[in-house]
Amino acid sequence: MAASYASDEEVTDVYFPEGQPLRALLYPGPRPVGADQRLAALVAGLDQASKAHAGNFFTIRLKVPSVDGAGPVATWLFRAQRATTVGGRLLIFRRLAAAPPPLEGLLPKPITHVLTHASLCKGGMLVVCGGPGQGKTTTLAATVAARLRAFGGLCVAAEDPPEIPLEGMHGDGLCLQMEVSAECPLDQAIHTAMRLFPVGVPSLILLGEVRSRKAADEALCAALNGTLVCMTLHASSQVEALHRIVGLVGGGDHAHNMLAASLRAIFHQRLVNREAKIQPLVIPEKGGETIRGNIRNGRFELLSSDLQQQQRMLDQDKPLPV
Repeated sequence: MAASYASDEEVTDVYFPEGQPLRALLYPGPRPVGADQRLAALVAGLDQASKAHAGNFFTIRLKVPSVDGAGPVATWLFRAQRATTVGGRLLIFRRLAAAPPPLEGLLPKPITHVLTHASLCKGGMLVVCGGPGQGKTTTLAATVAARLRAFGGLCVAAEDPPEIPLEGMHGDGLCLQMEVSAECPLDQAIHTAMRLFPVGVPSLILLGEVRSRKAADEALCAALNGTLVCMTLHASSQVEALHRIVGLVGGGDHAHNMLAASLRAIFHQRLVNREAKIQPLVIPEKGGETIRGNIRNGRFELLSSDLQQQQRMLDQDKPLPV
């Protein structure tokens, strides 16, 4: 029997007024804890662990026994936050994956082929955009783990907070996770990461949402200097994401030139019945001059034909040019 209180389908989110775990609502639902002692113990553990955190955003690792109490102890990871409502202070917990899922089977084969292609060892930028809660971080975490297993090297993941455990070895590759904070903002984390990479091995950086000009500048520079930069971005389309990146970097020819030179692929992702639906825009190493030219000139609207063509190839399960 699995070492857990409940399956992923039984508990994804937990809400309760701070200090009142017996009033918890669980999702899928909402539903109360009721008479289920397993869930009552889980909620009590969340309440107790949250007392050690003074901030409004934090991560909790909670050890839980198996359902029958005889199995091994498992560790569940929760992203937590405090929110103030008219009813008082509310604690909100989102259960996170214990490890990145295998990339194979998570995404369509043509997308997996792009994300694990050897040419990306030369560096560049991979962007996964979409709305909140659409699995963007899961996609990139699975990509990082798969690439470390395939090519080795070192990845530095900088997030606020880290959402999926990646720290440690993945095959011959190593991932180090850094938590972004006021003391270590994202731009500083990227700058630090660039000093950590050994000579002659593939280097990767995994970034959470980029919101500042300094962080965007550092990310683009890293991508141009031979590091594969994987980042998420909140945007409703690839075109909106490109406008956002250019705006973050300050606009103008310099921003467009940096983006055109560094971008290797940008995907829009949404979840439909827990399945990732991807719209691709891949800029191939050879033959991508037209796409790069439109990005360099800021004519993002002219990318629509490339988006449509690559979507047709994906729908037909044909390999995308890399």
